[in-house]
Amino acid sequence: MKLLNKILDNPKYADLPKPLRKNKYKFILLLVLPGLLNFIIFYVIKNLSSILMAFRQFTGFAENGERLYEFSFNHFKRFFDSISSEGDVIRAATLNTLLFWANNMLIMLPLTFALSYFFYKKISGYKFFRVAVFIPSILGGIVMTTIYKVIVAPNGPISMFFAQWSGEMFPGLLSDEKTAKWMIVLYCIWTGMSGNILIFQGSMSRIPQELLDAAAIDGVGSFGEFRHLIIPMTWGTLSTVIILNFTGLFASSGPILLFTGGAYDTYTLSYWIFAQVQNQTNTNYAAAIGLIFTVVLFPIVLCIRKLCAVPYKDVEY
Repeated sequence: MKLLNKILDNPKYADLPKPLRKNKYKFILLLVLPGLLNFIIFYVIKNLSSILMAFRQFTGFAENGERLYEFSFNHFKRFFDSISSEGDVIRAATLNTLLFWANNMLIMLPLTFALSYFFYKKISGYKFFRVAVFIPSILGGIVMTTIYKVIVAPNGPISMFFAQWSGEMFPGLLSDEKTAKWMIVLYCIWTGMSGNILIFQGSMSRIPQELLDAAAIDGVGSFGEFRHLIIPMTWGTLSTVIILNFTGLFASSGPILLFTGGAYDTYTLSYWIFAQVQNQTNTNYAAAIGLIFTVVLFPIVLCIRKLCAVPYKDVEY
């Protein structure tokens, strides 16, 4: 209340209509109430219920048919047993999730940042590559996955070319455990770059042209400009994207549902949890897995946030 009084007694709020000043607390409450209710109902209550689910062990049915539960840590023990067992679906899903995250962090992020600089400098040929990069984002996800399936199908153009060259039919790349997840990773690289490029280009476009002109007069080349000007000046945006990538570490996935539905060793953690909730099976176990990765990820994100503040200080321009 003291804070509200301090804010509303400020002279700049003197122009508020008299009824609003008279009932300022009711007015503020009405303003924040929709957002507050949304936060309580759809975040606090939902997350609290999922946390409680992680500690519930199904024990059977009562005489009236009601499901009975007891407090237990068995779901957590089951997860650690699964993660250390060869051939377990949770172990495979975790490894696949880390693979997709590594693709996002180590391949797509540097590639999109470099392409953003390429487009920003309008280097020869940039219009063609810009169209090639942004076409997948214009077309719908179902359209793109259908096109990709046709391209890599056993009777698709890649298979026909391979057959003419070697005289043998090419195997189905999305129906083989050795290649399916790698083909989905390749698809993610092909179709997932446009979003970050828009963010990075927007950040680069704010850099004062005078700085780049001064660097050019001093004889700084493109590589030096990229390293000593572009990266430091856009580090705030780049570090934010890096932190966001770490927050999605255990949620990294590709369009598994549209391609394989988890078959051929392509399960990821997020798709496995989706499948359990969709089928109403193992929901308590899925909640426990989500809670484990939240606890693991929280200190990691805090550390990455601290590390991202080390290389360059925030620059305002």
